[in-house]
Amino acid sequence: MNCARNIDELQEKLDGVYDLLKVDDCRKMIDVLLRSILDKSNCLEQTQNQLKMLALMVVNDNPSARDKACEVMAGSGKSKAELMDFLMGMANTMKEAEGMTNKQIVSEVTDMIWSGLDISSRESAVLGEMIHRMKGYSSYSE
Repeated sequence: MNCARNIDELQEKLDGVYDLLKVDDCRKMIDVLLRSILDKSNCLEQTQNQLKMLALMVVNDNPSARDKACEVMAGSGKSKAELMDFLMGMANTMKEAEGMTNKQIVSEVTDMIWSGLDISSRESAVLGEMIHRMKGYSSYSE
C-alpha cells in the first residue's frame, strides 16, 4: 500500500475529495482517521481475545482447540510452527501467572500493567479496585 508520508503527499492523494486548507475538510479527515484508528484498535483487541481463548483451550486440552487453531492459522498467514510457538508461548505465560503468589501478582500488575494506564481511565479504576479488594480478602503476605 502506498501511504502518504507528509501533508503535501496526503493533499495530492485527496485532490478533488478534500482540501486540507479548509477547516471543514480537515475536521472530516480527522474524523475518518479517528474512526479508522478505533476500528483497527477494536479489531486488534478482538483478535487478541480470540487468541487468549484459543490458548486457554490448548492448555485445557479442549477437543475443538485443533479446529479453532486451523481457523486462526488459515487467516494468519503464519506457518504451523510459528503459530504453534506463539500459542505455546502464550499458554506457558498463562501457566507462569497461575503459579505466582498474590504478592507477585499485585507487584506485576502495579509495576508493569497499571503504570502504563491513564490514571483517569476506567481500566485504571478497575485495576485499582481489584488490587484493593485482593489486599483485603487474601493474605497479601504470600
